[in-house]
Amino acid sequence: MFLNSYTRPATPVPDFLLTDNNVLEKNSATKSPSLPGDISKKLDDLKLFGKESNPQVAEALSTLGQSCARNGNKAKALHYYNQALEISKETLPSGHPHIADVLCSIGGAMKKFDMLEESKYKFQEALTIYRKANKNRSWITDTDEASKAQSDYYLQHSTASALCSLGNIEFQQKKMTSALKYFEDALLDAKRAAVTGVVMDRKSRSSRALTKNPKLKNLKDARIFVAEMFNNLGNVHAELDNRSAATRHYNQALALQMQELGEDDPSVADTLHNMGTLHHRSGEMIFALKSYKQVLKMRRLTLGNRHPQVVHSLVNLSTLHEKAGEFDKAESALQAAMRILVSSHGGTSEPVADMRVQLGDQEARIGTEKAALEHLEIALKLYEKVEFDDSHPSVKKAKDSIEYVKNKSDENSSTNSLVEATETIGTMFNKGCGVFCFNNDASNLQIVDSRDDC
Repeated sequence: MFLNSYTRPATPVPDFLLTDNNVLEKNSATKSPSLPGDISKKLDDLKLFGKESNPQVAEALSTLGQSCARNGNKAKALHYYNQALEISKETLPSGHPHIADVLCSIGGAMKKFDMLEESKYKFQEALTIYRKANKNRSWITDTDEASKAQSDYYLQHSTASALCSLGNIEFQQKKMTSALKYFEDALLDAKRAAVTGVVMDRKSRSSRALTKNPKLKNLKDARIFVAEMFNNLGNVHAELDNRSAATRHYNQALALQMQELGEDDPSVADTLHNMGTLHHRSGEMIFALKSYKQVLKMRRLTLGNRHPQVVHSLVNLSTLHEKAGEFDKAESALQAAMRILVSSHGGTSEPVADMRVQLGDQEARIGTEKAALEHLEIALKLYEKVEFDDSHPSVKKAKDSIEYVKNKSDENSSTNSLVEATETIGTMFNKGCGVFCFNNDASNLQIVDSRDDC
């Protein structure tokens, strides 16, 4: 068989959504900041009074690191976080779990910036500290029963969170066996935290002081985290083609999420999305379509029509409609997604250019070459406006798609004459298969050796 030298644009495959437990926000050192300017002023004031080596300085630096990470400034984020880590090590006893908190924040920032191996090392370092701190409680100043319960919950939840982040990295690197082990261990610690949460929840009802403690994590939080681990385990089992285990874990996640958060929460939508993806990959398109439509409805309701996850849902629906041969609905879904991107980012933005490429590829797959070229050429112009050069992966992909469409158009024109000639030969010899065989769709020409395939 002689294959074409150009590659047909791929149909997107829906992915699974993992939960990462917001490692940039989970600990006291990286709690939600006020304005970065306020944090900078606080830091300057602390230094002015000679308090450079102080836990408050480490907290302020961590908050600045978090703000920079959110804004995509890798260099500044890691600079502030590393300063916070140095001060934490200077001012806290060796092996104090708050040092691990900062390590987790650094790991989370590195993961955000695709420094996966470096991120993994930081989370493993933090995990070692959490586990040692659980055995050696010399870092605890308050020894009353309520404080002990809080410390137990904090360590159990923090350990589970670090394990979850490591599982996410392994999943991202396609190392499913090790991802499964990390998520299973995270589930165990999450369940321990949930048991501790029951104790804390009971005590909170009888102690006003405990109820007012801002560090308290109640039973609801613990159960939600358990649900997240069930969801992630479902994703790993789905990737390992263990459909029954994946379905079981998704159902366990849904039961807890709906109990604690209600039926319309975004977390419920994420789990339903994963179930839809599982149906899609299993070829159960009717169930997949039903799941994705429900997810789209929920995301529009809870997140608003301009949220990126609404765009994601529309792209998934478009893929399903295309596979079902419903090309008008497929195109309509992508056009709706592009309108949201134009409204959110502007008509000349990179996300709009990327969506133009998706539309062009879709038109190419269904055989409307003229429309495909229009979308792809507009995408190239948009990439020029955002200053992408020819070496950028997005530009290369758009140009590859244009080459495919142009070659396909040329092939179709030559195919027509070949089909006519072959039909004549077929009439003469009462057989439509000679040296060349053609599919029913002449636009998908394959040249084959007749001795093997005819």
